[in-house]
Amino acid sequence: MRKLTFFALIILLGFSPRVLVGVKNTKESLPSSVNKELFDFHSKTKVFQNPENQDNLIPWSEDRKLRIEDFKAIPKKGKFIALTSSSISFEAHGSKETKKGTVIIKTFFDCDKSYFKVGADSTETLAHEQIHFDITEVYARIFLKKLNEKTSNYQEFIKKHKAIYETVFKEMSAKQNEYDKEVYPDPSKQEKWSNWVSKQLKDLSQYSVKEMVY
Repeated sequence: MRKLTFFALIILLGFSPRVLVGVKNTKESLPSSVNKELFDFHSKTKVFQNPENQDNLIPWSEDRKLRIEDFKAIPKKGKFIALTSSSISFEAHGSKETKKGTVIIKTFFDCDKSYFKVGADSTETLAHEQIHFDITEVYARIFLKKLNEKTSNYQEFIKKHKAIYETVFKEMSAKQNEYDKEVYPDPSKQEKWSNWVSKQLKDLSQYSVKEMVY
């Protein structure tokens, strides 16, 4: 089951509109020993206020991988052994009159919404969850890339960012589902996805500093 919604909050600060948007991406994972089972995918938007200052949010970093202790939510009963909640948030501020502005995009892992059942396959499960987080970062960069291609000033950003983001989010949701559908029945395909993520991050490296200045 997949739920997709979108929400944008615009706060007027003087003459500079400030847009704070975030979308939470929640994935539950099956044990590697369970094959061809149905899984649930829940997505909903969330507004972040200065997310970098929240202790429960870990920003994506090439050098800082997820650890079991990062998953702080109480595990749910049932067949799922892990849940990863990752988010894309962006903050925009500028002026419609001057058409100048700045957009900053960030990717986060939500510790308080993610859980992990420690077991014999903990290493494999952690690697699986890391890929979900990495896929979120890939699409954060794709979002910036599309903004760069489709908007030339801040006024255009205000008009087009919602449609661009919705398209990117749908693509990301489909990719997250594709990943699970391939790896659940055949865990050996984990390496294929690890290589895919590495290539995507490398190909999109020019967008690793996720900031757009108009």
